[in-house]
Amino acid sequence: MFLAITQCHRKLWIDTPYFVPEPALLRTVVYRGVEVRLILPYSCDAWLVRRATRVYYPELLMGGVMVYECRGMLYAKAMLLGEDALLIGSANLDIRSYCLNFELSSFVPKPGSTGTSRSR
Repeated sequence: MFLAITQCHRKLWIDTPYFVPEPALLRTVVYRGVEVRLILPYSCDAWLVRRATRVYYPELLMGGVMVYECRGMLYAKAMLLGEDALLIGSANLDIRSYCLNFELSSFVPKPGSTGTSRSR
């Protein structure tokens, strides 16, 4: 996931129900000119995760990350890497999902692409 994010060159859209980010990683992508959008639920069934997510909002917004909240609970877990690749799976795109819950994601490149969205 780290490599996919750092190799992204145009846009990075993250759609996840539980998001406890690494703000520095997202900011470095934004500073390179990548459009970063987070699509998160307005309400969450885990109050502690919800509070943890919102703590990062000011830093993310000041860093240029666009944060969108959808009504209701959001269960989609995906990351769009430009027009060239998609990461989908059961992981919530946080370290806990990968290290403690042993969840998985699949990297799906666009046919004929390298999986990175470089400017043409």
